[in-house]
Amino acid sequence: NKTTAALLALFLGCLGMHRFYLEERGAGYLFLSSFSIFFIVAISLTANSTVNPSYSPWLIGLAWFLAITPCLISLVEAVQLIQMDDITFNLAYNIELVLASIPPVPASTATHMDAFSMEISDEPEESLN
Repeated sequence: NKTTAALLALFLGCLGMHRFYLEERGAGYLFLSSFSIFFIVAISLTANSTVNPSYSPWLIGLAWFLAITPCLISLVEAVQLIQMDDITFNLAYNIELVLASIPPVPASTATHMDAFSMEISDEPEESLN
């Protein structure tokens, strides 16, 4: 469902839940791992900077920027999902549903197709001799 995917991208996109819902597990694991790792690094750098001020502020800022990057990407993806029409969404993420709705072509009406020219004709192949 397009609305469910958009809502997951909007509220749980940092963790990649919309990608898991859309059955794109590789991207989901990338979102989840990058957010988790950079968030833990940013928290630890921020906590340690109060105890040990030797960490430079740009390093802490970079860690926080890398931590929120998956969130920003998921916000953009949520807007893209909201603006996507149903046909495009189904072609991208529900191709099985689209293919199941197409009626099968009976074998008796199948035509001959030349693989080199990609022209469809009802006539049999001509001999090269």
